[in-house]
Amino acid sequence: MHEKKLASKTRTIKSIPLSLLKKGKIHMIPIYYLATLSSYAKETLLNQGSAKAFDLIYRNEPEGRFILGKIVDKHFLNIPWSKATRNRLAVVQETLKRLIETSPPEKEITILSLPCGYARDLIGVFEDIKDRNVRAYGLDLDEKAVEVASSRAKEMGIEKICFHLGNALNPMDYPIQSPDIIVSIGLTEYLSYEEIIEFHKELHSALGEDGHLLTAHCGHHPHEKSYGEDTGWVVNSLDKREVQELFSQLPFSDVNIWHEPEKIYSMILARK
Repeated sequence: MHEKKLASKTRTIKSIPLSLLKKGKIHMIPIYYLATLSSYAKETLLNQGSAKAFDLIYRNEPEGRFILGKIVDKHFLNIPWSKATRNRLAVVQETLKRLIETSPPEKEITILSLPCGYARDLIGVFEDIKDRNVRAYGLDLDEKAVEVASSRAKEMGIEKICFHLGNALNPMDYPIQSPDIIVSIGLTEYLSYEEIIEFHKELHSALGEDGHLLTAHCGHHPHEKSYGEDTGWVVNSLDKREVQELFSQLPFSDVNIWHEPEKIYSMILARK
């Protein structure tokens, strides 16, 4: 479970066009190359679940090669999954702000984000809580993500966020002990059910007393099977009922599960 590779690197097909050709899906090859004109689709096809791919969704600014690439990019940025991903970011930021605002004013609140990606959630929150005593730590196995997140925080003049290179699946890499809040977004879809259980148990142990875990899980997608067959991606999707069943096996005392507006992601706020 503590391998030094990105968990989202689940693709089992080396060459998607060659795989489509072997399966007789020749009509899909032009569609594949058309998709690669889109910045977001190309990044997703090459590096499924990367911090850069998610950041392109969050930015929501169509770009790509030629005018056609921008048109394709706009399409992909407006599909329900992309909208749900942006909703998820907004929900995370809103929930973090609420947890901070309802904490005692004199208390220093510590937040651990893993994997942190480009840290849009943390950086966005810090823009609105400048009068509160909050310190945050981000951890990611992607060196580029740590570099970009650190640079963005520095540009914003945010001094109370530190980013570290490390594996979210290895508690020995965590840069802080007993944080008040752990945020974990965009990881569990790439883990097996057993790994998800183990990971959440480790997060429970890592949290401070009465600490909160804020996380999310992607539900089933109507085209998920065909996407997996054609791209070789392995994604472990769980609907809301399955997420409830999963958390019933975990030692958290209070668990609140709800959907973001597109009802693709299950949002989870659990207390130790």
